[in-house]
Amino acid sequence: MLYYRLQVRFLGIVLLGTFASLAWAAGGTDVVATSGAHVLVPPGWPPGTGEIVNDPCRTKGWNPWFSEWPNDVHHYALVIDSTDDLNRLIAKLAGIKSDLQQIRLSCQTEPRSLGFVTSMPEGNGISVLFTIGDKNQIDDWFKQLEDSDDNHDLVTTLVKGVVVPTPDRRTEKQFAK
Repeated sequence: MLYYRLQVRFLGIVLLGTFASLAWAAGGTDVVATSGAHVLVPPGWPPGTGEIVNDPCRTKGWNPWFSEWPNDVHHYALVIDSTDDLNRLIAKLAGIKSDLQQIRLSCQTEPRSLGFVTSMPEGNGISVLFTIGDKNQIDDWFKQLEDSDDNHDLVTTLVKGVVVPTPDRRTEKQFAK
């Protein structure tokens, strides 16, 4: 009888965990590039970006994500073995045609965090991390929210179809385009 009760409790915990995991937010990381494989460059990326993400020094690429929010940021690991590799990548970086470019130098010996849910293991051997975002992807996501007045009422849109007689102005958030 005791063994049966333990089985029922265990089954209950498993079912509770299963249903709870479906209800909560989720996060993860998609591998978007592997060593030697060609990366397709999205049309929203600036010209010249493909030269870096398809360089022979690039090993892997990741796109961390969290729940239903689209993450436009991709990270690419570049392993530099020589001064020639470094000079080639600097020239390719200079060739990117974009209004916004940032170079962030880190005092760490290697990258560790790639966002909300992804961290790199110690001793990963990555010399350079090339990170790029695509604002067009986020803009397209906001367009699908179907708000006509150029302000995005995220709370109202996410609960579209749910009857809300009086919006709670304390929790309502306005997001500008």
